[in-house]
Amino acid sequence: NNGSNTIENPFNYTGAVGRLLTVQELNKSCNITIGNLTNGELDGCEYLMEDSSYSKTSGCSGGTCYYWLETPCSSNRGMVWRVIGSSRNVTDDYVSLTLGVRPVIEIKKADISLD
Repeated sequence: NNGSNTIENPFNYTGAVGRLLTVQELNKSCNITIGNLTNGELDGCEYLMEDSSYSKTSGCSGGTCYYWLETPCSSNRGMVWRVIGSSRNVTDDYVSLTLGVRPVIEIKKADISLD
């Protein structure tokens, strides 16, 4: 139901330097619940649109405007959640579409130097 269910992660990231953002991470960090299809629900998380064709006033198209999240839709396994820059929200769509990806790179706090 809109990505709130715990879905077993089919991916193994051992030794990987990047992965895709999950719905659960997006919900928590942006204080939203995906699936509402509310235009502008990501306005508080504009950093998600960095280096994209993001615009609050005009549309865009292509991989630089839309990108996939890792989480499949629990209602239809052929669909995955995606971030949409032009409407600044999250919606679902079929995985057969050609969209962009935006890898998440995890860094341990212990590895960050503030000097």
